[in-house]
Amino acid sequence: MNHFNDEDGLERHETDCWKNEEENIIMPKDGEKIKFKNHCRSIRVPFVIYVEFEAVVKLINTCEPNGEKSFTERSKAHAMWVLLPHSLLRR
Repeated sequence: MNHFNDEDGLERHETDCWKNEEENIIMPKDGEKIKFKNHCRSIRVPFVIYVEFEAVVKLINTCEPNGEKSFTERSKAHAMWVLLPHSLLRR
């Protein structure tokens, strides 16, 4: 159930809803900066979770270089080895 402040809002919603649009996305124009001004409306969360990834570098098989065109020769790849979650309680 949605709540609308006025009849206009309800009509805009119905127009988008009947088109089966899931979201009304409004992006800023090129070069326009956006700011968050309503800090009083932000919600303080009781904890934060940080995650650290560790990786192992493995050698990979490569193909022969082609002298006729530009190429990048990949010789190593990162493979995730361990995931370390850290939690922090806020007071």
